[in-house]
Amino acid sequence: MIGIIIFVLLSQLPCYSLSADPQELEYLREHPHQGIEIPAILHLESMDIPCTLALRGGTSQGCSKKSWHISLEDGGHILLNAQFRDPSLIRNTLGLYMTRALGFPAPLTEFVTLEFNGFSEGVYEHVERVDRLFYARNGTGFGALYKNVDTAGRLVCQYADTCGTAGLEPKIDSQPYACRILELIESCRRGDVSSLNENEILAAMAVNTAIWDRDGLIKNCYFHQYAGQWHFYPWDRDATFGNSWQGFYDSTWTTQSGLHDIGYFGASRAFLENPESVIALDEYIDQCASLMDGELPAMVDSFNMLLRNELCYDPYYEYTPVQFDSLCLVLKTDLLERAAYLRTLNLGSSSPVPVSWSISNCMDMENELHIELELAGPEPETVFILVSINGNYEIWHYMHKSNRNSCWEYDFEVADTTHFVNFVFGPRLSSLPFPIFFPSWAMRGYDSRPSPCPGARAALAPLEPAYFIIHEPVWCGENLWVLPVTNENSSQQDISHCSFLLGEPSGSIFFSDSVLISSGETFYLTSNAAQASSFYGGRVFGDAGTSFPSGSQLILQDPSWNYLHSWHITGADSLPPGEADIIPCEISAGAGEDWIELYNRGSGEADLSSWYFMDSSKNVSIIPEGTRIAPGQLYTAWENPPGQTFNQLDFSLNGLEDTLSLFNSTGTEIFKLGWSESWPLNSTGIMYLISPLHDYNLAAHWQAEDTPGTPGESNPGWKGIFSSVEVNLSSQNPSNGAFSFTYTSSSTPIEAILYDMSGRRIAGLPLPGTLTGTVSADFSGTIPSGIYIIYLRTAAGADTACLTVLNEI
Repeated sequence: MIGIIIFVLLSQLPCYSLSADPQELEYLREHPHQGIEIPAILHLESMDIPCTLALRGGTSQGCSKKSWHISLEDGGHILLNAQFRDPSLIRNTLGLYMTRALGFPAPLTEFVTLEFNGFSEGVYEHVERVDRLFYARNGTGFGALYKNVDTAGRLVCQYADTCGTAGLEPKIDSQPYACRILELIESCRRGDVSSLNENEILAAMAVNTAIWDRDGLIKNCYFHQYAGQWHFYPWDRDATFGNSWQGFYDSTWTTQSGLHDIGYFGASRAFLENPESVIALDEYIDQCASLMDGELPAMVDSFNMLLRNELCYDPYYEYTPVQFDSLCLVLKTDLLERAAYLRTLNLGSSSPVPVSWSISNCMDMENELHIELELAGPEPETVFILVSINGNYEIWHYMHKSNRNSCWEYDFEVADTTHFVNFVFGPRLSSLPFPIFFPSWAMRGYDSRPSPCPGARAALAPLEPAYFIIHEPVWCGENLWVLPVTNENSSQQDISHCSFLLGEPSGSIFFSDSVLISSGETFYLTSNAAQASSFYGGRVFGDAGTSFPSGSQLILQDPSWNYLHSWHITGADSLPPGEADIIPCEISAGAGEDWIELYNRGSGEADLSSWYFMDSSKNVSIIPEGTRIAPGQLYTAWENPPGQTFNQLDFSLNGLEDTLSLFNSTGTEIFKLGWSESWPLNSTGIMYLISPLHDYNLAAHWQAEDTPGTPGESNPGWKGIFSSVEVNLSSQNPSNGAFSFTYTSSSTPIEAILYDMSGRRIAGLPLPGTLTGTVSADFSGTIPSGIYIIYLRTAAGADTACLTVLNEI
């Protein structure tokens, strides 16, 4: 450690020097939170590098010293943290280092200075971006990446009027993978955390506890899916070690457990119900204690000497060098005290498990509610119950039990002004300094970020589930389905604070307050309400993180989350997605120029070889061998083809009333479409499906069209919503640097880049400007032997292929 101290004494901080238009720079400073970027030049090691400059951070953008995001022309990024609210500037660096010291991924950091147009901006922390370089360093690769930017993103289910991924921000081409993070949230709801990297989560819990981080698990972190597993990466650890996000210091932090926020994380209960996980968490906390009275005090000394003189020239720093010395000394002392306290923590056994619970009169509250809770496992010292009335901030109370063998109970007096109430159960063992909540995400500021919890309501109308008619679900593509439900009661029904479970494994849809379903109204349950709302005129409720629910049970739960009613969801589920995605989208019938147009609304290519059409008279027309439809593409079959390149339909269609079916090569029915005189086809002889997401079996979803229609072209008003992207090496591997690859994308723009394994951009790879193609490149003799990455980036997402170069080949 002496060598390190001598090094930092003699070293000088790296400097990032930028030039930018002074007026644009001032405008940028004065307009935070608007996503503004301005052009700039980065002067680095005698090179002038074009770049753009933007503000970064959340509430910190309102501080006088800003944090910055520098985007380089070659695709690189430099993230600079001001750490304005941390007077030591080193808390984030220490917190991230502790995760790495435990052996788990966390961004690297270094201290630098920054200047604009020759004027100093002071000392900054350069933090590593979570991107392909970070993946390569930590042994993973490209996959869905979501950043938790709000406590709503703590792997918690949302009400149906809120986006299911609220609080989670997609990063690096991850927008198409929202369904995957929804499936993770649903897995946590069910208590299945097998897809999460357990050791990374437990290490995060331990570090959070050690550094007294109030939101490190429930905000300011990344979830990254790679090879079927979700990884956890920490971020922003400045509000730690006794420092609040407002910049206030709490000297009592060294003897506070720091475990409370663990109970608000959506996966916590499932982990802490496992005795082996609790033992592992204890071990990680002990390792943190060893770091805090081992390496960290010496690191504080090193940073003290490295930064104290540089801070004298920081125009925003508010302390003198002597005061900075004092801040570092206090932090060192705190580390030793905290380490001693951590060694007194022993979490002991696993958490008690809720077996059943009940809330009296939950469908329509009376003067008093009686709540009962039955637990299995270790006997808790006490059981908290969190109560939110009419959506207000939660209040903590205690449950009671009359004897050891009885269940836990709580009585709640209902005021006349109470419309609904929600509860969370929190059993706590004597060895645990915090409760393990059910549901696992609990309540955290329910008034500002409400999350579904068991409860009770004052009914606005009766609820008779038997009058709900469940239609067949509509498959709308790989990541989107819709289930229509109709209220056939003669009066409206109240589903406020109830919930549906459907699919296998089950997804959930929770209703908030004042959700009344009118007589005769059809509403829609879906996996993605934002997408489905664009195509369905009725009310749409989501987002259920489950796959196509055909063949599963639809379960209606009352406000207490107990069973109320169930239905079997019909509809064929034997078709693979590639076949189920082929739908009829435009028809011309009865005019002597009959034709049928098919559309592939899926994300994969469909092989129609030897499929066949059949009408109501059992006439058959076979689709030729080798016929394929790419995603988003059309296939049109004509009774009288306008040319040799067009496909033949071997029978005519009746424009007044007919049925057209499509079967695959094994005789399985893909779809069956019937129409009658009431359908729009009869007004012009041509009709088209209004949206690829609509149920094609309903006449209201088709619209008449004037001759000649749009055969071979997209229907009027259609929007492209499905996307896919793929890149594959097509040449010999390894090669001498000359190689070929094929690519496919369902959207533009498309960009291909060659990187080495350090993340250095080697070159752009020119593409032919089409959605699919083959590309050849020759770098023989110009790049050294090694492994390279072909990175294909499009509006539809991204994909990679590995290339090995051996120059001796």
